[in-house]
Amino acid sequence: MDIVSYALAAAVYIVVVVSVALPVVLLVVILKAVLAAGFGSGRAGRAIGVFIALCVFAGVACFIWGSTLAVYMVVAVALALPVVLLVVILKAARAGGFGSGRAARAKGVFIALCVFAGVAFFTWGWAFAIYMKERESARGSICASNTLGLSRALRMYAEEKGVLPSAETWCDDLLPYVEGPETFRCPAAPELTSAFAFNSAISALRLDDIPDPAHVVVIFESDAGWNASGDLSLLAEDARHLRGDNYGFAAGHGGWVHRDRILSADTDYTWSPAVEREDPSSGLTN
Repeated sequence: MDIVSYALAAAVYIVVVVSVALPVVLLVVILKAVLAAGFGSGRAGRAIGVFIALCVFAGVACFIWGSTLAVYMVVAVALALPVVLLVVILKAARAGGFGSGRAARAKGVFIALCVFAGVAFFTWGWAFAIYMKERESARGSICASNTLGLSRALRMYAEEKGVLPSAETWCDDLLPYVEGPETFRCPAAPELTSAFAFNSAISALRLDDIPDPAHVVVIFESDAGWNASGDLSLLAEDARHLRGDNYGFAAGHGGWVHRDRILSADTDYTWSPAVEREDPSSGLTN
């Protein structure tokens, strides 16, 4: 059994090494072809060869690595493409590729600028959209991590104190249970000391009194600030993360939910759970 485990571990290690190395190997191979004049002689041929090498490298890296670094490589290539085309066409114009004389060179410059403007409009807009989506995804991940930290802190507080914190002081109450004040922040709302609000409907309740805790909202994104508490009306004015927000639930987990799903009339998430409270005088529930 140990031999099988070692063999599987070795196989996984080899796959990881090959996956990491493959884009680099392809880049080196194509660059060697460029140096050997595989894309034609002259600076223009070398420039085209280098650009093709970078495109192949970025594409393969993005597919295999699937990481933020690979995405940024693709964006860099998209930004470089119009400039490379402009340089290549201008060099062709200087070398008489559009005919001799000033009129021919002017024609070449005009064509170069037109191609540059058209390609730049498309590729730069695409690159900007990818960059913004990647940045928003990174912000959402940090916020989701903080939401999860707050949800777990609420459970730890309730398990130690017997009840959930008071809606009026919940941020102050949870401070000893989180890594620091940064846990209350969201990168999409850096001006707020607390980017979350507490569901006032569950203030000072026992966890055992909350039915279906996996769907009961306890923490949600809000613009109201420190110790803010309330209901759905306190949701952040605009959805902060790709048309949705991060929420923490009474079961101790958290995650992203689309704004339309939260606001839907038939949503499966609850803000005011039907709580069964124990009557201490009778020992009954009502």
